[in-house]
Amino acid sequence: MNGMIEELNYQINKIDRINFANLPTPLEYCHNLSEHLNLKELFIKRDDLTGLAFGGNKVRHLEFRFGYIKKHKFNHIVNANMGISNNARLWSAASVLNNIPFTNIMSKELDTSLQGNHLLNYLMDINIIYSKTSNEEILHNEAIRYGENLKSKGLKPYVTVNEKYNEIAAILSYLNTALELNKQFINLGLKKIHIFQASGSSYLGLCLAKKILNLSHWTITGIGPRLQPRMRNIRGITNSTIKLFEKTFSNKLNFEYLDYKDLDWDLRFYGEGYGVSTTYSVEAIKLLAEKEAIFLDPVYTGKAMSALIHYANQNKINKDSSVVFIHSGGIPNVFTYANEFNNN
Repeated sequence: MNGMIEELNYQINKIDRINFANLPTPLEYCHNLSEHLNLKELFIKRDDLTGLAFGGNKVRHLEFRFGYIKKHKFNHIVNANMGISNNARLWSAASVLNNIPFTNIMSKELDTSLQGNHLLNYLMDINIIYSKTSNEEILHNEAIRYGENLKSKGLKPYVTVNEKYNEIAAILSYLNTALELNKQFINLGLKKIHIFQASGSSYLGLCLAKKILNLSHWTITGIGPRLQPRMRNIRGITNSTIKLFEKTFSNKLNFEYLDYKDLDWDLRFYGEGYGVSTTYSVEAIKLLAEKEAIFLDPVYTGKAMSALIHYANQNKINKDSSVVFIHSGGIPNVFTYANEFNNN
């Protein structure tokens, strides 16, 4: 397996990337929570500490996205997101850092107060256009039309909702994270590992790494933050990622894509919808704060942690397993959802 690890690392390092994340992020042992949940041991991968505007897993994605953007000479970025979006906040920050104008088409939603991620976007002085829709498809079409308008003015916009490379970059970044994690696991002597993670493109990256490197001692459970996960075409996206690598490497694999059967998705914890907290997610956020002084995001990681707690309480985690929770960031949303914590 060491040979494949070195080869995968070589293939990833050949791809255009701009380094601005603080890596590697710590893998912290949580003694108090381990004891509380009666687990052998629980570690948190602190991808909330990647740096850049309060950090998060998407900082890793953006290193590859901006490598691509700079290589192909895009000179404006157009995004479409909610005000609570961690994605929008980090796109804004990376655009500021790389001196590329950024426009965010912001959807109408329940909470549009100038708080959390919305406030940070405002402070970074990016161009925010307030849409009248909360419909994702309509919002995306508004971003595409805005991009077309920029093209008519002679600009070359990168419209995030229309760029296939957007998700490929996210998968690449978590293939790289898997290599980082594997090294940390070896250094700590971890043998059997159960990973919990909010499901998204980062989750696909870890699962793809597990398949490429035959990491059979890893169990990776993805917790859906919404009823329908964002990954639309898993086979196509993962196949496109593999095709970026040299044929001499990809020919060594006995597969061409990641399939649904390779994934362990649990969609029971999303509650009433995306961005809507559950009683269990609020309790999970409070528990981690009380036991470890670590803060979670109500949109993604709070729901993922509520699932980990449920699995532990239902004895669905092997007693021999070292449990690893991927903290993907989103800290500013704690302030946006402050009233929910007051009411519980």
